[in-house]
Amino acid sequence: PIKDLKLRFVTLAAALGTNADAANLWNAKPIKDLWLNNVPASATTRSYFAQAASRALVQGIQEKKKTRMSMVLRPPELDDELDTYRVGTLLEITRSLALAVIRDLGLRVRICVQQAQGTGTFQGLPLSLNGVRRLLENMDWGPSSDELFAKKYIRFGALSADDYDENDDVFIVLCPQSTVGASVVDLLQDLTSVTGNKPIITLNPKLKDVQSSQGVMSVRGRADRIAYSESFIEIFRFSTVVPTGRTFFPILGAVVKSGPSEPYLVYKRVEFGDQSLLADSAAKAKAVEEGLLSESYLPLAAFNNLPDNGVVLNVLK
Repeated sequence: PIKDLKLRFVTLAAALGTNADAANLWNAKPIKDLWLNNVPASATTRSYFAQAASRALVQGIQEKKKTRMSMVLRPPELDDELDTYRVGTLLEITRSLALAVIRDLGLRVRICVQQAQGTGTFQGLPLSLNGVRRLLENMDWGPSSDELFAKKYIRFGALSADDYDENDDVFIVLCPQSTVGASVVDLLQDLTSVTGNKPIITLNPKLKDVQSSQGVMSVRGRADRIAYSESFIEIFRFSTVVPTGRTFFPILGAVVKSGPSEPYLVYKRVEFGDQSLLADSAAKAKAVEEGLLSESYLPLAAFNNLPDNGVVLNVLK
């Protein structure tokens, strides 16, 4: 197919270090008017993310290249390290992912939320996941929800082999992350020990060790935990880029992977007024007053593997 041939040329160009040429070869389109500085983002923007992530997930399952997959979707309102984090957006994305798998593939989905870990005073759950399981169980799942639940197309569970059912086809794990004194990798391994070759997808995982005074997640076993974490292949990404030392604004651009067989693209965020680049803040103010302000993410470079932050910032200079 033409797309496969194009991907080979892009892969070769990226391997040779001509990343701008690789982006041109891929012929990626600009992404317009996301306005991620607004929290919550508009319904149009949230719908764009939901559809893009759902397409990637369905494609990843269909390709059957890997049973362990991960997806990263981190606009400001899905970054749990910021005070802009919005659990409602996480719920919307989760619903879209699950319903897409059911609608397009006819598979049953179990949505997993990690349980509290640790012992005694060190027992706890990441704040961003507090109450998420209950919210999932009580939220609106659409006009066919009664039928979906009756036929067990949607079920919920913890990160545990005890919650596995042989009728489950696909597992979506929401934001798994280690806490002080306990590694979430242990929970994931417990689940994957019984899921076999069934697809398991982590959304916004944080599987790195978290050091504690108790010596948990120290050097012992770290190589095995890293190897296990790396067994999850990333099939989708949208993460914003900000200047070094900043946590939120200004948004310089984004790193995007649209699907399991797509390259990583670095996009630069630019603002336009009446179809022309804005020269300064005065021009922006005028464009706002005249209702002509628009925004685009322009593709500048393509990479075979996820570029580190220094490389991305260098592209965006």
